[in-house]
Amino acid sequence: VVVTLARVGVLMASNIGFHGDEAQYWSWSQDLAWGYYTKPPMIAWLIRAATVVCGDAEWCARAGSPLLHAGTSLFCALIAGRLFDSRTGFWAGLLFLTLPAVSFSNAVISTDVPLLFFWAVALYALLRVLDSRSPGWCVVLGIAIGFGLLSKYAMAYFVIGAILSCSLYREHRWFLISPYLFAVTLPAGLIVMPNIAWNIANGWVTVAHVGQNANL
Repeated sequence: VVVTLARVGVLMASNIGFHGDEAQYWSWSQDLAWGYYTKPPMIAWLIRAATVVCGDAEWCARAGSPLLHAGTSLFCALIAGRLFDSRTGFWAGLLFLTLPAVSFSNAVISTDVPLLFFWAVALYALLRVLDSRSPGWCVVLGIAIGFGLLSKYAMAYFVIGAILSCSLYREHRWFLISPYLFAVTLPAGLIVMPNIAWNIANGWVTVAHVGQNANL
């Protein structure tokens, strides 16, 4: 918490100028939609939410980064604590929060910030589902996947990884053929459906752009 508040304070005291991508994301936040040319809509929503609270200053537009990274750090701690022990969880959370790349990322607003947060939430929820077979955690997993896809389409790698992992571990294969999977896919599908509809209405422009970037 102290590290996160300090980083927000640094942002408030600095005026380093928007990077080109950040300026584009800010302009999107002035005209909210379910999708944009190069990215899904979460980054614009995040900036809009911040600027509604504290104005259009650069530090405010970027304020979501340290806050979401703090949330990601918390879920890293919860994941490691569940897999190992509380001491490991503490160090995992602290190490993530103090990584040089994360420290740099706190000073900019990018699509990777919400992606990492929702990825961490989804991974923790998946562990809870596999341990407890809880329908509630299935819904949380689906919501995290849906919002992760609205942050960056790279969230699809989480889905692929989860399927492969459950396929490889015999004790987890039940999940892939159980009704619990429906409790995950339903909220995820409902959340991402408006972005799919936006892409259909706009000639799949975002999907085509991502494919070009990946040289598919």
